[in-house]
Amino acid sequence: MAQVQPNLLGPWYAGVDYSKPAEELTPQHVFDMQNMRVGQGGEVAQRDGFQRLVASSLGSSNGCTAVGKHKFSSTSSAEYVVCAGVFYELSSGSWTSRKGTMTMSDDDDYHWSFVNANGTLCGHNGKAGDSIVKWTAAGGNLAALSMGSSSVTRAYHWEWWDGRLWCGNSNQSNDQVNYSSDTDITAWGANDLFFIGEELTGVKAFGRRALALHGENGITLLRTTGNATIPYSKDGVSARGTIAHRTILSVRGRQSANVQLFVREDGIYAFSGGEAEKISQSLDGERFWDTVNRDALATDSFAVAHGDRDEAWFFLPVGTSQTKANQILIYDYVRGIWFGPFAGNGATKEWNCAGIIDRIPHTAGFDGYILKLDKTDRLNDENNNGVYADFTTAAPPPVGIDVTNRWLYAMHSFDIEGNYNVTVSHFGQRTPSESVTINQGGGYDAIESAFEIGDSAIAGEDLMATVATKLSGYDSSIQLKYVNNAANEKFTIRRVSAMYAPKGRRTIRGSGVI
Repeated sequence: MAQVQPNLLGPWYAGVDYSKPAEELTPQHVFDMQNMRVGQGGEVAQRDGFQRLVASSLGSSNGCTAVGKHKFSSTSSAEYVVCAGVFYELSSGSWTSRKGTMTMSDDDDYHWSFVNANGTLCGHNGKAGDSIVKWTAAGGNLAALSMGSSSVTRAYHWEWWDGRLWCGNSNQSNDQVNYSSDTDITAWGANDLFFIGEELTGVKAFGRRALALHGENGITLLRTTGNATIPYSKDGVSARGTIAHRTILSVRGRQSANVQLFVREDGIYAFSGGEAEKISQSLDGERFWDTVNRDALATDSFAVAHGDRDEAWFFLPVGTSQTKANQILIYDYVRGIWFGPFAGNGATKEWNCAGIIDRIPHTAGFDGYILKLDKTDRLNDENNNGVYADFTTAAPPPVGIDVTNRWLYAMHSFDIEGNYNVTVSHFGQRTPSESVTINQGGGYDAIESAFEIGDSAIAGEDLMATVATKLSGYDSSIQLKYVNNAANEKFTIRRVSAMYAPKGRRTIRGSGVI
């Protein structure tokens, strides 16, 4: 009789890989997932619910074009949003207009680019006729930002670097960046500018040492010279830049203190000072990146850096005809792994902008609501909609593709979350799918609902439980899928051991003697 052996799947330190068949992935890879994240211990856990920042809407048909929190000083900060052509401040739990006399169009296609210019919020949306604005104090209205003698009246990209305010892709030229005085953000010289020779698609500080000017066909770095007459030098360093300025993120890399991440049509890239390199190979192919609407990436994709978790969140339009961001792909830039996507199950399922408020990603949609997306301590999305969450393991053959195994049972290890059920299915190339339900109480009743004194078993905190389920079939490999779509429930799977007995190698039938 063949000895029973374990096929260990997880912990899933390698994240999700959509580019390869399940049999070619390692036991540490996830084959497919939705609304789940990979934790620091390699566990796969359902995401937190999406929660509204404020209960009331800013207008059921009004799109938001900026959201975030501005720090005026070490003692003063305020949340803000631009919606339906109005700049709002969150004051005492309600949105209060701070637009003042500024002109701001109600146009979902023009997204506001704001930057903190040493305590003053400055920016514009690139649309002719709208005001270039500044915000100097919480509780005060916006005011016009003077552009000196530069003749700039609109610009898509705004940044703060080397003590100056910078703007790019303006009414003067789409391949041009202008800069202010280093002592006065309202003093702009007519000749204080640089060209890159193609349309400027983004402007982002590259740490303290350089400013990155993006075009689709390259990245140019401006570096300080120490010369007051010619303060900067220009150096082309990469043949690939972004197509979507709102996706450029500055993060710390595993090998470099300064890394910029950004989207191109064929995937997501990282730039650390030399040639930009693609980092999203695991998203390639028909199971994910081929489903992204690449024609909408330039205008409708955006990203935020979630520094608390060392994650970059990319909001993408997924679907052949999808023109609004509806899924979030997450890159852990310290571990170098991907997970997601996240998709909303509330009223706000499509998003137009995002920002960081109190170190947490927030997004705003086309219905006037702003959502908090992480660490909400909720198990469901807005309006108590259940989160559909699932993930599927890889299927690496434990012995080889030429060996048939009899699959016997699986040992599932999970966190004790409560009296919540999870559906587990197993299947293979020659094994029909079968499903069973396991309970994540681990034999313990949830204290908040089913616990009975003198009857219920007592579970300590942070326990991991294990339960066994039957497997069936004869195949070289096996996959398992975990699903939960009930409201107010979540699940966390640590690892699984699929037990099998090798039955022998497959041969080709034919005449003669081997």
